[in-house]
Amino acid sequence: MFVCILLYLVSQAGKIHSRLNLKLLLQFPLIPTIVVGQNLDPYEITYCYKMNDELILLDCWASSYGMRVKIALAEKGLEYECREENFQEKSHLLLKSNPIHKTIPVLVHNGNPICESLNIVRYIDEFWPHKSPLLPSDPYKRSQNLFWADYIDKKIYSIGKRVWRGKGDEDQEIAKREFIECLKKLEDELGNKPYFGGENVGFVDVALVPFTSWFYTYEARGNFSIEAECPKLVSWANRCIRDNESVAKALPHPRKIYDFALNLLRPAQRQDELGHCPGHHII
Repeated sequence: MFVCILLYLVSQAGKIHSRLNLKLLLQFPLIPTIVVGQNLDPYEITYCYKMNDELILLDCWASSYGMRVKIALAEKGLEYECREENFQEKSHLLLKSNPIHKTIPVLVHNGNPICESLNIVRYIDEFWPHKSPLLPSDPYKRSQNLFWADYIDKKIYSIGKRVWRGKGDEDQEIAKREFIECLKKLEDELGNKPYFGGENVGFVDVALVPFTSWFYTYEARGNFSIEAECPKLVSWANRCIRDNESVAKALPHPRKIYDFALNLLRPAQRQDELGHCPGHHII
C-alpha cells in the first residue's frame, strides 16, 4: 500500500513539498511524482504518473509497422486508443500529425505526434523504461540492434512486396531468392538465442516479427516454403507468438492477411491502390 504521494516542485528558492490526493494528481500526468511506499525504485515512481498519459495510435490492422507499435505498447503494459485509418479518406488527425509522409502508424502522446514505426518503438522504450526494456543499455549492443532493425526496414518490405505482388515472372523469382537471402542473414544473427534480444523479446524482434504474419502470403503467392529454407527463423517466429501475449494479440491470422492482400490485387483496385494506402506503410 502506498503511504502517500509527494509532489516535488522545484523553484529557484528550492524544493516545495505538497501532499496531494491521488485522484487530483492524475489530472496532471506530466508532473513528476515521488511515491513513498514499499520498495519502490525510480522506474516504478516514474511509472505512476506516466501511465495516465493519453495515447492514440493511428493504424491499419494489416500494417506490419503498426503491429510493431502495438507489441511495444503491450510490452510496457500501456493502454491506448487504436483508430483505424480509411486510406481513401485519411483522417484530419493523420494529416495533421504526419503532414510530411501522411503515413501510418502515428502515435499521438498527450497531443504530440510521433511518426515512423521504429522511431515510435524507440520513443516508447525510452519514455517508459520501467518495464520490458527493448534496447540494451550497452552502447555497442544498442548500435547493433539499431543496425539490424534498419536492415529489416530497408530489405524485408521492398523485397517481400515484389514476391507477393509478383506474376510468376523473372523478377518474382529473383525477389524470392533475395528474400530468402535476407532471412538467412537474420537467421545467422539470431544464432542459438531464443530471441534477437536474448532471453526476452527485444528491439529487433519487435521490428521483424510482424512481417511473419505475411509469410503465408509470400509463400502462397511465390510458391515456395520459408520454413524449408529458414527453419530456425520460423521456429523463432512461432516462439514469439506462443510465449508472448504481446505478439500473439498484435498479429492477425495469416489467412486474414492473405485475403487482404488478394483484395489489394483485384484489377479494379490495382490502378489506384498505392494512392489509397498511406504511403509505403501498408504492410
